Amino acid sequence: MTGFESFVSEALAKQGNSNLLRVSNEFEQVSATKLVFDGKSYINFSSNDYLGLASDFDITEFTNWLSGGQSHAKPVVSSGAMASPLVTGNSQHHKQLINDLLKAIDAPSSFSGILFGSGFSANQGVLNALFKHKSKEQFVYQDKLNHASLLDAGTKLQAAGHLVQKRFKHNDVKHLSQLIKPDPSLNQLVVTESVFSMDGDKSPIKDLSALARQAGSLFMVDDAHGFGLSALAKGVTDIDLNDVDIYLVTFGKALGAQGAALFACRSIIDFLTNFSKEYIYSTHLSPIQCETVRFNLSKLVAAKSEQFSEQGLEGNEQIKPKSCCLQLANNIAYFRKIAKANDLPLFSSDTAIQPIMIGDAQTTIEVANDLKARGFWVSAIRPPTVKKGQSRLRVTITSKHTLNEINELVVILNSALQNRLLNLGLENSIKRTSETVSLNHE
Repeated sequence: MTGFESFVSEALAKQGNSNLLRVSNEFEQVSATKLVFDGKSYINFSSNDYLGLASDFDITEFTNWLSGGQSHAKPVVSSGAMASPLVTGNSQHHKQLINDLLKAIDAPSSFSGILFGSGFSANQGVLNALFKHKSKEQFVYQDKLNHASLLDAGTKLQAAGHLVQKRFKHNDVKHLSQLIKPDPSLNQLVVTESVFSMDGDKSPIKDLSALARQAGSLFMVDDAHGFGLSALAKGVTDIDLNDVDIYLVTFGKALGAQGAALFACRSIIDFLTNFSKEYIYSTHLSPIQCETVRFNLSKLVAAKSEQFSEQGLEGNEQIKPKSCCLQLANNIAYFRKIAKANDLPLFSSDTAIQPIMIGDAQTTIEVANDLKARGFWVSAIRPPTVKKGQSRLRVTITSKHTLNEINELVVILNSALQNRLLNLGLENSIKRTSETVSLNHE
């Protein structure tokens, strides 16, 4: 056995012994609310297809949209970009997508955009480019619960001597104020997510922005899990981009596609075009994917317009809204209502991400398996994605779920939790966990 073979074998064995081993399942069918695995159907509560746009994608409707409604017209769009964006990969499809997004997000006139193959590469591309020179007088300030793509980039850049990374307590503006240097001459960047992918709570965008501006720092927001989902926003984002210097949108969640776009003032976009290796040396997003995003974006914009022509739904689960955005908000409110009635350990999240704190990794896996045995697929989230002792089920609600599916999930989840905790002699821990969830971000 070679050195690397031994290393790989030992690492996998350690993961397995710690109940942290991951496997990639091959599903026969995947939609916002349904999975088929090994011939068995499951109700899916693990999807990021929050508005069902990926699940509802119709190739005939899409082709008709591409041809402008003319059945005889053949859309001129290729399956691949054929090169990196600065060679021959940049086309009118890419330009039109950026223009459509700039309009949809109501971006300031000074803003421009750039496309990446994924949100991960976009986040890494920004930090690696902005902090490309070594210096101990450059600083990045990150929320402790930021996505791995952001934290990983900051950690590696710090190790290489390019910056000092400081992580402020989750959503804690006061703590950030104690860390940030009030010096406009320094290269400084404050980074947060809009909706946090594991806790489902929201960032205090305006307060963070005000503090960053006061200190002379740039302010960046990753809106991967918030874009398009707010029931209170007339547009596709509820973030005022006048408060943000760098704004990231990913296409794999609400937009039901793939890729990412980053928006900032033209000078920053020009800078990234020249210095972001993740952009320069990657084959560009495919034109057909650009058109898919534009197609789904048009449906989202129409849904938001329709949403504000309807009556409010708060507290009335019997109304069946036409808008996928309102239906999602309705489903989230219903889930939280009945989950609280069953004393489930909820986080303070009013978003599509509804974590159920359990704590122990093995118990979390067992509860997830109990749910699978009853026909429900819910992701078990374990370290290193979350801290040790904070393993949880990550329930994601979509607009496509029915109230009956949500109700049945809560009943089965409550039963599974009680049974597992009774076996461990922790029958009273559910309420205790629920009351202390907000303290887990120290």
